[in-house]
Amino acid sequence: MKLRHFLGDRIGYIGLILLNTLLVAVVVQLDLARQGASLLVGNVFYMAVLTGVGLLAYLTYDYARSRRYYRELEAAAREEGALENALLLRSMATREHRLVRQALERAYRSYADALSLSKRAQERQLHQLQQWAHQMKTPIAVIDLLAQAEPPAGGGRSDAMASVREEAERLNGYVSMMLEAARLERFETDVRVRRVDAAAVARAAINEYRSAWIRYGVFPKLIAEEAPYWVETDEKWASFVCKQLLGNALKYSAAGGATRVEVRLSRVPEGVRLEVSDEGVGIPPEDAPRVFEPFFTGANGRLVPESTGMGLYVAKEACDRLGHRLSIASRPGEGTTASVLFADTGALFREPLGR
Repeated sequence: MKLRHFLGDRIGYIGLILLNTLLVAVVVQLDLARQGASLLVGNVFYMAVLTGVGLLAYLTYDYARSRRYYRELEAAAREEGALENALLLRSMATREHRLVRQALERAYRSYADALSLSKRAQERQLHQLQQWAHQMKTPIAVIDLLAQAEPPAGGGRSDAMASVREEAERLNGYVSMMLEAARLERFETDVRVRRVDAAAVARAAINEYRSAWIRYGVFPKLIAEEAPYWVETDEKWASFVCKQLLGNALKYSAAGGATRVEVRLSRVPEGVRLEVSDEGVGIPPEDAPRVFEPFFTGANGRLVPESTGMGLYVAKEACDRLGHRLSIASRPGEGTTASVLFADTGALFREPLGR
């Protein structure tokens, strides 16, 4: 705290001392006037000087002993995001300072206890959610295998099995989405950044939707003229982001009657760009700023009821944490282009590449 701020906080106290000195002089003058005498100007000046010197000496002493405390308090106030910074107050010149520290210590202990309980409860729920999701994947896989192995017993039976397989794929997608969203909570502990071929990731993601492409009559095209396209990323997260963009392109192409999805890889000055373009329904302008918000489905969510509003949110979060840039450009009725820039600036969580 600067001296002018210190004096400004005590301006009332200083004014009161000076006013009391003036009142004393007035009282003495009135008493002398009854006796036919008068207080000399020199005496008044002498009283004022004595009061001013005493007041200045006390304020100097008070500022000197509290100066370190104020510095620690300002340092704690400048720090953000950590309540324990308030415990840096070590210099306690007055009882008021000690009471402030005691209050902060009690508040910190209460905060730490509540935070610890909340973290344990969150970790327990996260563990249960992940365990449930992993357990769900097994029966879903079994259902899909049984549907594939079921021999056709007439057109109706074959159609029924096809519907079962479709619903199993959809359910598997929902469970996978839940797992990926849960993984965001411990992103740093579940990421492995290394050198990956973006073209291979895109090709594998396209192949995972091979039955869906046929079912909806939409045909993907991969354009990667200079493959391989090496990027530094987490392969599992990159695959998730690519599959999410392809899944959206597939859904909204089918909803708009389009039949083509184009995946293009290109080298740009900043790194490597992956684009997924479709000719589907597009995104309304009023919905475009909110597509990365969790659970937001917008107008297109009414066209495709299975939309959850979580896919782009999780994809955006993953890209941001890996140092990639995910963006979307769209025009209603003409289609959407989702772009991921694998910038050549290094990811936030890098594994030694040995090269």
